[in-house]
Parts: sequence; structure tokens; C-alpha cells
Amino acid sequence: MKVLSATLSLHPSMLTKLPSERRLKTLQTLSTLKRIIENHQSEALQNLRRLCAFPSVSAKGESLEPCAEYVAELMRAEGLEAQVLPTPGGPPVAFGEAK
Repeated sequence: MKVLSATLSLHPSMLTKLPSERRLKTLQTLSTLKRIIENHQSEALQNLRRLCAFPSVSAKGESLEPCAEYVAELMRAEGLEAQVLPTPGGPPVAFGEAK
């Protein structure tokens, strides 16, 4: 969590340059982002482990479809409309759209 927390912090001099209303809104947004990351970190790491476990090799074009389908499933689980699109001469693309 230290890495994520450090990523979401601002240098104090950046905050002092903001108007007070904006400064408060920025601090509230950062606080919300940190809370979301903390609440979903375990799930995100589990999804990343599953994604890394796919034996896909892009350079050889091996097993790319199952990996793209998994990414599309993750998007669907978050409420996006998702599909796997073929690309001529390239890997499939997982495309998601919020409706």
C-alpha cells in the first residue's frame, strides 16, 4: 500500500498554489481514491494474478483470445458493455464501453 499511497500524494507546494475550494476538493478526491484502492486492492491483485497466469505470448500470437476474453469479463463485471474484437494481423482487442 505504501507505493499506491505515495502515488496519490501531492507535494505540499502544489496544494498551496490551488484556491482554497479547489484545494479542499483535491484533498477529498485523493482521500476517496486512497479508500477505493484500499477497499479493492486484494481483488485487483487477484485479477492481476489471474491475468498474468494466462500463457499468452504476443510475439508468437499464442493463446491471446482467452486472455482478451478474461479482460472483457472483468469489464463486464464492472458494468461495461465489452466484447473481444479481432484485428487483422494482430492480437484481439478487449473493448469496453460505459453506457
